[in-house]
Amino acid sequence: MDFYDLRFGETFYDNSFRQGFDHAATLSRIRVPAVLIHVKDLYDDKGTCWPP
Repeated sequence: MDFYDLRFGETFYDNSFRQGFDHAATLSRIRVPAVLIHVKDLYDDKGTCWPP
């Protein structure tokens, strides 16, 4: 783990990785056949996704 940036992982705990990311704009630019699979998000009372 010499090259793992802990700040990267932290963005998933505080949900900041989504800041500035426009899902609709990104998906509208896909020009090849694709399958989007979405799963149910489960969060505990602290906002942490479960199961980890």
